[in-house]
Amino acid sequence: RNKMANPTAKNLILVPCHAIYRDGPPENDSSWFLAPFQAGEAKEFCEHIRTACQLFLKDPLSMLIFSGGQTKIEAGPVSEAGSYFEAALVLGALQGEDIMSARIGFEKHARDSIENLAFGYSLFTETQGCEPERVTVVGWSFKRERFDLHATALGLPAVTYVGCGTPTDPIAAQHGELRTLAAYLADPLGNEGDLLSKRRARNPFNYQKPYTSAWAQKLVW
Repeated sequence: RNKMANPTAKNLILVPCHAIYRDGPPENDSSWFLAPFQAGEAKEFCEHIRTACQLFLKDPLSMLIFSGGQTKIEAGPVSEAGSYFEAALVLGALQGEDIMSARIGFEKHARDSIENLAFGYSLFTETQGCEPERVTVVGWSFKRERFDLHATALGLPAVTYVGCGTPTDPIAAQHGELRTLAAYLADPLGNEGDLLSKRRARNPFNYQKPYTSAWAQKLVW
């Protein structure tokens, strides 16, 4: 993650990842390692990918970062971030862009949504040598308020949130999100209790904290 001699990006487009793509048609559930509650959502992850890639291709001053760690023991040492990139290639979502472009980044350590934002922001800053002028997060529409809370807790500027995709059970997803929001209102950095336990459970290969930025250091590993 060395700083670029000639930074090429001013804006960050961040994709928080939710699962690990394995192979095959990305719209099919069977092509992913999914939790039971994610059944039927592969096509929605593809919508997140397509939307983010479209925004990226329209903004020559942007850096696209997929964020998500090696969270599943059954998938082996494969990151959510790297697998989303593979899915993007299969979908043809990056046609016309050099796939080796320095404007595409992989944040391979985040285990929850606040780490997605903190670590994605850190990776951009490390590689570009400056903070992004604008941050756009692409993800589930019902998580918009959560990322507003994260930005405030981390001391980051407000993010632009682009919501897309519909979960298989929208009502259950919304109820679950209300519980998560309540937890983050009580513990804005997720450094205690169930939020921390869930974060630590998504590190089956026992990696250590990868970033030294002020934003990353606020979070308990």
